[in-house]
Amino acid sequence: MSLTKLTANLNAHQNKPDKPSDTAEKLKQDFDKPVNDIKDYINNILTSEIDGKFATDEQNIATNTQNIATNTQNIATNTQNISDIQTNIADTGWQEATITNNNFKKYSDLDINSPKYRRIGNIVELRGVLQAVNKIPANASPTYFLTLPEGYRPSSNIFRICQGSSTNRWLLTIEHDGRVGISRYGTTSMIDIAVGAWLPFNEIFFSGGFSSSAENPLFA
Repeated sequence: MSLTKLTANLNAHQNKPDKPSDTAEKLKQDFDKPVNDIKDYINNILTSEIDGKFATDEQNIATNTQNIATNTQNIATNTQNISDIQTNIADTGWQEATITNNNFKKYSDLDINSPKYRRIGNIVELRGVLQAVNKIPANASPTYFLTLPEGYRPSSNIFRICQGSSTNRWLLTIEHDGRVGISRYGTTSMIDIAVGAWLPFNEIFFSGGFSSSAENPLFA
């Protein structure tokens, strides 16, 4: 904002003749006018405009200070959001699962068949191929063979039909508490799981979320 300029004529004494005919009172008034014009300009115009500019500047400083505080908070929020995104897409890599039931082992003792699990963000994949070491009696209830750690478990039980030896099939159960088991082995009826039976499995699900089956719209 530009300030108003002083444009009043301050040369009152210069405009007088060398021998003015004005009365003393008139001369005093004429000589006082430039001083009064300056005083009036300073007190009524200049200082008012400067005070207004200071008030505006102070308001702008307050607004800018608030904007800086808001932007600082936004930066902190965005930094946290970036951190959350990085956490959500973090890849744990394949982790070796411990077989907890002596009636099973990895198929043909090959490392490629070892049960493993992995989480990318909140998506978990569980895979492996087991072999029955002993005969497992036919049962509708799961025989558990490993337990997933916290952070790799579904929020509700998951059931998946898997292929077995020959035409046999079996039901893979992944419990919300992490237990993983096998049940209902057979074709038209449940039978014992024979020694050496081939038991592959692979399931993808959300940790604390949905199964990769029809429950999960991403895999529908």
